[in-house]
Amino acid sequence: MSKEMERTISAWCSDNGAALTVSFDAAQITAELRANIEKRLLKKGVAVRWNGQETGSELVIRVVAMDQGNQFLRWLLPFIAPAVLEVEGQVGLDGSTPEPFHYNQRAQAGLLGGSAQGMLKVNAQRVGHKIADDVLRSMGR
Repeated sequence: MSKEMERTISAWCSDNGAALTVSFDAAQITAELRANIEKRLLKKGVAVRWNGQETGSELVIRVVAMDQGNQFLRWLLPFIAPAVLEVEGQVGLDGSTPEPFHYNQRAQAGLLGGSAQGMLKVNAQRVGHKIADDVLRSMGR
């Protein structure tokens, strides 16, 4: 049973220009971030239309930094060398003054130190949830 969409917002998300310290394609983590935002908002009746450009988007997300940390150090000394995902952006719905956000999410402990990709996916899930909450708050929900 699908929920009727009450609203569609335009969004843009990019990792171009980000400080990337990863040994795999960073676009995987950016895609995970976008998917988690969509999933959370769809549950609330809000669809996301991803644009190819920042201009005109109601939700703008820029990946500032992505660092996989060091799995061996995390295994050896938990809470050392975390995986880090830093994003910034703004929510400006219906022509309102854009509200900026900035999140610096760290994943510090995982099974056997946690894989770099796994730790960054966890960060993307957490940040995606926070950004979706910002959108919902901006909508008055």
